[in-house]
Amino acid sequence: MTNLNKEVRKINLSGHFSPQLEEEGFFFPGILQLDTSLLEERGPSGVAEIVVAWLNENVPVSPDGQIEIALPGLPILRDIVIAWIHGRTGVFPVTRCPRRQTDGSFVFDPGLDLQTLRNTCRGNRPGVVRLG
Repeated sequence: MTNLNKEVRKINLSGHFSPQLEEEGFFFPGILQLDTSLLEERGPSGVAEIVVAWLNENVPVSPDGQIEIALPGLPILRDIVIAWIHGRTGVFPVTRCPRRQTDGSFVFDPGLDLQTLRNTCRGNRPGVVRLG
């Protein structure tokens, strides 16, 4: 679900070029590839610093835009990207996940709106009182 009052930005950081996503208007800035030795040397916060610098340099986002993103598969990269988008825009993105087909190609399932999910879960949190 996309908020039609905001500009939509579609970014493919999945690590897979996808004709499907290209056809849907996704921007493909390149493949984020993490050498595991870097994680061992710098730790998660050091990797986050490097990835955030790359994202700031290569991925154009507007603080007033809803982001739809095909996420990288590596959990630490997914976490960094989601936190970066939330930090830049103030909302969580709509995520698209790749699914491998039997022929080896990838298709991307419909998006999951993390902001709507967050809002729904927050409303169900114990101790939260809704007025009105």
